Amino acid sequence: MNYIKILELLCLCVGLFTYTKIHSVAVRIVIWIVALTVVNELAIVNIIKEHAPAYRNFAYSMFSVFERAGWLIVFYKIHSNHRVQRIIIPLSIALFVYAVYEFVQPGNWKKFNIVSYCFYGLVIIIFSFLYLRRLLRKDEYQPIFRDSIFWLCAACILFHGLIIINFVTLMDTAYWKALISKTVFYWLLNSANTFYYIFLCFCFLTSAYFKKQ
Repeated sequence: MNYIKILELLCLCVGLFTYTKIHSVAVRIVIWIVALTVVNELAIVNIIKEHAPAYRNFAYSMFSVFERAGWLIVFYKIHSNHRVQRIIIPLSIALFVYAVYEFVQPGNWKKFNIVSYCFYGLVIIIFSFLYLRRLLRKDEYQPIFRDSIFWLCAACILFHGLIIINFVTLMDTAYWKALISKTVFYWLLNSANTFYYIFLCFCFLTSAYFKKQ
């Protein structure tokens, strides 16, 4: 078991430990997303690798559908009663329509849908920055490190930012001729996951033990 899977389990344990103390619906949904990720990574993907390795990327694509839906619901709740909430549903529909279009292209069901995931990642980054902008513009003083959604947004920005850089390199065949390319790919992937799970742990802990100002 590599250290990323250990981080996944640690993040889930923190989420489950703090679950009853968390009143934010958005943060509770994130705990369910982490739980789904752990089940997918430690059980479903391993079973598929052993018995039907050709369907591994198909499994990731199916999991990604639920993951994307979950995170879009999270940001719908985060931006509740703000103007940006109005565009989340139509934008979500557009993202899923494009994801289906990409998936049904000949041969694509055996591949992970990189382009649609990058579009989704950009949308999540934008929604995250919009929350941070609103947080920083508040008139009253509020320690941002005690704000659980700050940590959630920081996790999303770093994770999707690094993942998008990685996926863009996959489209450049010349880049992959370099000897260091594979090392850089896994370094970025591991860095993205490390920031993601550590910051989500902070999100769960701050949501449980600090009241929102």
